[in-house]
Amino acid sequence: MRFAAIDTGTNSTRLLITEITSAIKEEFASADIIREMHITRLGKNLDKTGMIDKNNADKTVSVLKKYLDLISYYKVRRYRAVGTRALRHAANAAWFKGYVMDLLGLELEIISHVEEAMLSFTGAAGSVEPGFLLKKNNILIPGNASGSLPYFHNTYPGDKEKIVTGNGKVCSKNTGREILVLDIGGGSTEFILGSLSQGITFTESINMGSVNISEKFISDFLPSPGELSKMGEFIRGEIEGSMQVIRKKQFKKVIGLAGTVSALASVDMNLKKYDMKRLNGHKLDFKNIMAIQERFCSLALEDRKKITGLEPERADIIIGGTAILIEIMKGLKLQQITVSENDILDGIIYSIF
Repeated sequence: MRFAAIDTGTNSTRLLITEITSAIKEEFASADIIREMHITRLGKNLDKTGMIDKNNADKTVSVLKKYLDLISYYKVRRYRAVGTRALRHAANAAWFKGYVMDLLGLELEIISHVEEAMLSFTGAAGSVEPGFLLKKNNILIPGNASGSLPYFHNTYPGDKEKIVTGNGKVCSKNTGREILVLDIGGGSTEFILGSLSQGITFTESINMGSVNISEKFISDFLPSPGELSKMGEFIRGEIEGSMQVIRKKQFKKVIGLAGTVSALASVDMNLKKYDMKRLNGHKLDFKNIMAIQERFCSLALEDRKKITGLEPERADIIIGGTAILIEIMKGLKLQQITVSENDILDGIIYSIF
């Protein structure tokens, strides 16, 4: 049985198609068939204009069309398509949703920052241990920003429906581990704290990500020391409230998600092409992140694009995203984080199943 998840984010639009390889009683395991990412910049200049740009909307729609074709080709039984921060904040989000529906017949579900965090945590928790299984009736699905239920698309005509799953907990093996998940996206940064046995205990979203922080503080593609200093000061002010809460908590593992973290890991490992298996579980040391950031900041944009492991399309926002991670690690006195390539897409798959 094949399921799919689409994540329409501020910086990128992504797809996961997976197959359930085993389902025994209330537990299941899955294997990826395809995992794709295209940088579409739906939230470009959103903080300045408050609007989704028509050109970027068309770029996103083009990618969504490709994903729907893949969903059809791979005979996916059910899928779920969500939108996050850019669509939560854009004044013309309703227009974009209607535009997608008119052109593609796709119902795009705008989820709250709470559900985004919870789905990300669920996905990341799946990579904590080999063979990790989530109980399908214990997955956290609180509903979307409008208060309606998650919208799951069946691929059979006339079989669209809204379905409730879950009882408000993320559950698995009782390992007793507390996990802090950091999800640095294009337009927001999520902090999610919880355990595999007790579920989520704290979640907060900061309206600051790699795209909008870079647009706000880096006027040239080679940032000045003054710009970097002001950016760091601003980030510290934005995250301090969350830092105060998290510092009082106890956690044994810190997992980093999303494009900035993946890019840093890829550069750290000098990967010439994306390799999920190698990236997943990679340990990123703070001193290495600082050295990589220094390298980013010393190069003009065109030279930064040539760095092995860094996607050229991410070169203009990687400094901002890395600055956010650095300030979080400083604030929590972290020397290392674990990279997870399992994220909100995996959480969406779990929610469907």
